[in-house]
Amino acid sequence: MPRAGYLPDLGAGERSGLLSGSGGLRTAWMRFPAGAQMTYDLRRLRLAGLIHRLSHSNCYTVAAEGIRIAIFYTKVYNRLLVPTHRRRPTPSPA
Repeated sequence: MPRAGYLPDLGAGERSGLLSGSGGLRTAWMRFPAGAQMTYDLRRLRLAGLIHRLSHSNCYTVAAEGIRIAIFYTKVYNRLLVPTHRRRPTPSPA
C-alpha cells in the first residue's frame, strides 16, 4: 500500500536547484506544512477513515476508501478543470 505523506518525489533537476541560488533550500522548505498543521491534517484524514496509522510507528497507509476518493477527484480534475483551463484565452500584452 502507498504511504500518505507530504514530501514530493523530487527529480534530479529539482534537487540540484534546491541548493543553488539565494534562498533555494529555504523556499523549498516553505512548501511543506508546519508540524502542527501536519498533525491536524493527518488526524482529520484518520478520523475520516481515509488513512490508517501503523501500530507503534509514525507511518500511515492509505485506506481503500482513500484511494477511491483520490481517484475520483483526480478524474474530476482531469476531465473537468483541465479542459476548461485550456480553453481560456490568454490575456494579450498591454
